[in-house]
Amino acid sequence: MATSGKTEVGSDSIPGALDIIAFRRWVECFCIVNFDLELGQTLEVTYPHFELTETERSTIAFLSFPDSGSKTGNTIFTFRCRRTDGSFLFGFSYFLQQKDPSITRGYLQKAVVVLTRHPLVGL
Repeated sequence: MATSGKTEVGSDSIPGALDIIAFRRWVECFCIVNFDLELGQTLEVTYPHFELTETERSTIAFLSFPDSGSKTGNTIFTFRCRRTDGSFLFGFSYFLQQKDPSITRGYLQKAVVVLTRHPLVGL
């Protein structure tokens, strides 16, 4: 059976389109968290859009960074965050710290986080 080379995604059949319903079965969103010297950890963006309260945004931003002084480089870890409705979100954080003389403290600190309702820690 020959294929057309197109990837079927959802009912739209648009190459590269995100089937949000299928995606959300596994992952709620991706987050970018930045450390700003004046503001602290800040959740900059979620994709796709995901409703979070200000308290949840603040908690996720705080948990997205390691709890101890990290060396320059990458750190990967997981966390669990209780939502205001009592359910949990599980976060998988890829934290990056690298020297950057253009920043006041001299380091860029960012995290890319995957949020899901599933405890996929053992995978």
